Amino acid sequence: MSHSTIQRILKNHALRPHLHKYFLTITDPDFFPKMQHCIDLYLKPPEYLFNFDECTGIQAKCPLAPDLPVSADRPRLEEFEYRRNGTRDLMAFLNPKTGEVFGKCTQNHNTQTLVRVFKEHVRTLPSHAQIHYIMDNLNTHLHNDFCAAVAELSGVTYAPIEPGAERRKWLQKDDKRIVVHFVPFHGSWLNMIEIWFGILQKKCLKHQSFASVQILKEVMEEFIETWNQYFAHPFTWKYTGEGLHEKAVNRFNKLLLIESKQADITSLTKQLLLMCNIAKNYHKKVHKNVWDQLRNLFLEKKGYINSIVGAATKERQISKAQNALDQFRAAIISV
Repeated sequence: MSHSTIQRILKNHALRPHLHKYFLTITDPDFFPKMQHCIDLYLKPPEYLFNFDECTGIQAKCPLAPDLPVSADRPRLEEFEYRRNGTRDLMAFLNPKTGEVFGKCTQNHNTQTLVRVFKEHVRTLPSHAQIHYIMDNLNTHLHNDFCAAVAELSGVTYAPIEPGAERRKWLQKDDKRIVVHFVPFHGSWLNMIEIWFGILQKKCLKHQSFASVQILKEVMEEFIETWNQYFAHPFTWKYTGEGLHEKAVNRFNKLLLIESKQADITSLTKQLLLMCNIAKNYHKKVHKNVWDQLRNLFLEKKGYINSIVGAATKERQISKAQNALDQFRAAIISV
């Protein structure tokens, strides 16, 4: 078969297999209430609201030979091989109201480093102000040492709490000076600091050469200073989540339809619980024909679903999956 024939067939069917696009699967069963909480914060922000995250493993790379500049009808030439000169992490706080960034370049992003940088940021703010932080669910953000630092800065007492889920609840309580708001699991796109990290990559790090981590550190710190002085601007959140509920159900329908071999019992359990949450609390946001398709697919693909559960070896995983299946059946039937 010739290339032109293949091209014609693909064009007639609007297929472009040479293209791909990344996306983040919604894996948190409680994704939508958590998402709505973050959106509400953006739409009606408290006076002191900050987005925090770590950009880790930024490489100080240096090519083995210098680049050759552009010339008439010729692109800039970059040496393929490069030398690694170490890495640095960047801990950054974005003020979405002004767009200004407080950032510190660090050797690591462990709990002790987080506590040190976090305290530095808090001390730049009025001592009487309640401060709100949006961040992800990295284990250091829930560590007892971090909780102790929050308590110290808030002027309240704290005793070590187990497990991590209980520490998360304590950090989210608004009865203290510092309140932490967590984005959903696998929902980093809800943290606006990720937008600024993209700007950092594009405007500061891309196509650059760094002979040492010290030079990398200086360049990033200079960029933050320049950004705050000349380019900082408000980051306005407009997305409301409209249509995402139905998209999540459609994606699960497609996974059942194609009987994906990549699905395992953990992902299946999370998806079943997510569907239950949408059916119970947001069923009107999904069209009836989509729910009908899910019911039909669930009946048709019983063998496929049972094969995923049957492939598991851990009793706890199997028990969770069976419980999720029971909840799913009840929720879908009632929609």
